[in-house]
Amino acid sequence: MVLPPMMRALAAGGLAGAGLTAYAVWETRAFCLRDVTIPLLPPGQPSLRVLHLSDIHLNPGQQRKQDWLAGLCALEPDLVVNTGDNIAHPDSIPRLRDSLGPLLDLPGVFVFGSNDYYSPTLRNPLRYLLPDNGKRHTDSALLPWRELRELFTGSGWLDLTNQRASLKVGATRFAFAGVDDPHLRYDRLDEVCVPGVGALTTNCDLEPARAKGLHRHPARSRPGDRGSTWLHVSAGLGTSPYAQIRVACRPEATLLTLTSRD
Repeated sequence: MVLPPMMRALAAGGLAGAGLTAYAVWETRAFCLRDVTIPLLPPGQPSLRVLHLSDIHLNPGQQRKQDWLAGLCALEPDLVVNTGDNIAHPDSIPRLRDSLGPLLDLPGVFVFGSNDYYSPTLRNPLRYLLPDNGKRHTDSALLPWRELRELFTGSGWLDLTNQRASLKVGATRFAFAGVDDPHLRYDRLDEVCVPGVGALTTNCDLEPARAKGLHRHPARSRPGDRGSTWLHVSAGLGTSPYAQIRVACRPEATLLTLTSRD
């Protein structure tokens, strides 16, 4: 039986859509570790290893994700930086504690994201491709964010929620500044601004080219220019439990090796 052209096109489109969906589901479990080197430290300072974790969105049943996270302790980083959206279920914190394991014993800093405060809700994933309409979903059930904060601070990690702090790691002292979740408008830039100068930026909107990875911000105008700042953006490890797909954006953690500028 020979199908008419329209039917053939519809069938091909259906197969392509099914194939893309199958790949997108597979990609959510294709965890990868990115490794980058940044010549950032003062001359003569020994190298340091920083593990950047973000957007874990952990659910109790995600055993593969938990096992992969647990294996990151073998990297033996000097510092852990956690940039929020850790949990997606009220019962996730014991699993998160077990998954991070020895990483909690290391120096660390953290901020929260909206998915540390509120349970995820069913939404059309295509909305992410449209302009932000300003609506914030704060009508869902609260997650145990206070317990999450106690887990981190009780382990010695610094809470950078609208705070500035410093921490000595090895032979190097770092200055940190963090804000609460901007999507919920919990961020208070006036509390983390540079003393005597004010806020350096008022938002975190970035062009698509800088949606993940390591960049100079702003880009250097000439070789050797140190007037710019290194910017690292993590693509994160998780998804919404209602749309467990990722396309051309594998879940990731990043190990940043900071080396001497010389």
